[in-house]
Amino acid sequence: MLVGFTGLAQIKGNKKVETRAFPFENVETIKIDLYANITIDNSTSESLEITAESNLFKYIDTEIVDGTIHFSQLKWIAPTQKISIKIGAPNLKRVVHDTHDKTIITNVNNAILRVNANIGKVIIEGKTKELRLGTEIGQIDASNIEAEKVFVNLWDSGTIKVNPTKYLWADVSNDGKLLYTQLPKDNKIKTKSGGMVESSSNYKMKKEDIKWISFKIKNNSSNRNQFIVKGPKADGSYFGYGFPMMPNSKRKEKWSVGTKVYKQNALGFKKLLVIIKPEDEGKVVNLFE
Repeated sequence: MLVGFTGLAQIKGNKKVETRAFPFENVETIKIDLYANITIDNSTSESLEITAESNLFKYIDTEIVDGTIHFSQLKWIAPTQKISIKIGAPNLKRVVHDTHDKTIITNVNNAILRVNANIGKVIIEGKTKELRLGTEIGQIDASNIEAEKVFVNLWDSGTIKVNPTKYLWADVSNDGKLLYTQLPKDNKIKTKSGGMVESSSNYKMKKEDIKWISFKIKNNSSNRNQFIVKGPKADGSYFGYGFPMMPNSKRKEKWSVGTKVYKQNALGFKKLLVIIKPEDEGKVVNLFE
């Protein structure tokens, strides 16, 4: 998961955009900790192509170790335009998505695929015998991949859409939403703490009166911190993203009442700091007591 580069200056992109090819062999697992638009094609020969500003390439980790490539930034980079990555991965078995961007996995045709997207969004298309999905506050749209067996673990307010043909196993909790195109007769579904499992065609948008307010937040500490925000939307889903703040800095926000702000440590663990209340409108909200 992305963590802050405390004490390091950002390396800004030089606006000279290039496309480069990189070695890519025998890769089965792709881990994503880099902000980029990523497309993974399961039907093409092995390849890796990155489009980015020329001075940033050396700070993008593309090393392959034991069949795994882990896209991350070696230093704190600040591109002036979005990095784009195109991957041909015929041996793909697993994707771990840990940024707030979007990854598309196309033309899947394999025996098993595992996708974990704790944050951000992943779209999957194709066909597989077994699909295993997990998320926290992210979104996985697997409604366009035909999967014989689907296994879902959804432990927070994320959303997963699936299209199982023979079997569905699901554990959905803490306001998570699982929407299925069809429900096989053979299924085992468990929900708790507001978790919801529903047919996509029957799912009705909620008409809750969500109130959005404007205010400022302040990192009233002497440290640069990484934060995660998660808030309710009118359709019953949630928005969420991460951001850093320098010591004693402020930033303007417009969030819904009930939005939660967490501090995230270097290991990815979260601690709830504040919950936005109606009376916070127009004020400065300190993130620490």
